[in-house]
Amino acid sequence: MNLVVLPSPAAVAERAHELLWEHYFRAIAERNRFTVALSGGSTPRQLHAILADDPDFDWTRVFITLSDERWVPADDEQSNARMVHETLLQYAPEAEFLPLYHGTSPAEDAERASKAMTKALQKARGLDMLFAGIGADAHTLSLFPGEPYAATWQDRPGVVIDTTAPVNAPDRLSLSVEFALRSQQIIVLATGTEKADALAHAIESPIDPATYPVQALVRAGNAVVTILADTAAAAKLSSAA
Repeated sequence: MNLVVLPSPAAVAERAHELLWEHYFRAIAERNRFTVALSGGSTPRQLHAILADDPDFDWTRVFITLSDERWVPADDEQSNARMVHETLLQYAPEAEFLPLYHGTSPAEDAERASKAMTKALQKARGLDMLFAGIGADAHTLSLFPGEPYAATWQDRPGVVIDTTAPVNAPDRLSLSVEFALRSQQIIVLATGTEKADALAHAIESPIDPATYPVQALVRAGNAVVTILADTAAAAKLSSAA
């Protein structure tokens, strides 16, 4: 795990863009294709705005999916697919996009998205990059702490799984921990004072993913993880004292 502390959410978005560009360039050189899962949230919106203005991306070589999704239609204000369309895909219509929601049922949509993802990735084990956030409760993707929520995602195999959440739309779709950890690079974005306690627990508390789900990503020994945090989110880390 690599922690990078930056002065502002805008600086976090800029650094995320730089890392994405590095992995895009490498993937295009190796396979002529780049695959990435994007997340919802305010900082990803800033990242998408930067990407939409970047003339150097060949979007015909890019496959985009979502790290997680609320089980709501794509025109719902809570939809991550809607946010990604509004902030990026309408400016890059050539990119291949795989939504997670299809409107059948959470379980059936998860199975459908899993099959489509496996087909889209061809022979690759996982994605080139995966972006994830961290909630004030230390959730990441749509993997929430405590019971009965942790039981819907812990130790679940597969690619896309159906989970439940205690807030907003309770039915969710999420990349599984198993699949997320196959990504060549995981980027966790953490900005704002409301994320400070969660980030400190993620990095410094004893490992307990049922209580701090983000630890399932950032404390995994078999993954390449970079946390991009602003100074507000990093304020309670002992290393920042």
